[in-house]
Amino acid sequence: TRLRCDWSSDVCSSDLDKRADVVDTRTILAAGMTKRSEMELYGLLSHVDMRVRSEAQYALADRGDAGLATFKKALAEGEGFARYHGIWGLWQLMLAGEIDGEVIVPYLSDSDSAIRAQAARVLMEAENDEGHDELIAMLSDVEARPRFFAATALVRHGQISRKAEAALIKMIEENADSDP
Repeated sequence: TRLRCDWSSDVCSSDLDKRADVVDTRTILAAGMTKRSEMELYGLLSHVDMRVRSEAQYALADRGDAGLATFKKALAEGEGFARYHGIWGLWQLMLAGEIDGEVIVPYLSDSDSAIRAQAARVLMEAENDEGHDELIAMLSDVEARPRFFAATALVRHGQISRKAEAALIKMIEENADSDP
């Protein structure tokens, strides 16, 4: 008998292949994503298995405006994983030149600190200075992770405005060497 392990849940069993979630994931991945509707793919952005979520995200990124609308929907209406994949999908579209960083800027002030952080992370790779003032404002975010990505995004391109420089120095001084 061959023993299979699901390391994400520390489950090892010869019956792992029969578990409902394993069968579901295998079925979804085997069917592929190309024939699925945007609504189906939107639903899969919340799937428990990261491979399914990622495949759905990549499929949506290949659909141009329909994918863009679905990623925005995930950010506006989704929860948890769907929101992460929404911002990462926008990142894909930005890197492909289908959108510019301005589409990401509103998410720098999202109520979820994880989304704010990811939006700043995405803007590190923007072609221009999209979100410059918003990134400066994020340097005083209550959460450390958004501050980190905002600071990194501001210095990423090697040219720091005087306004950003002053805000970065202030953030460092206020941090007082107290990294979490």
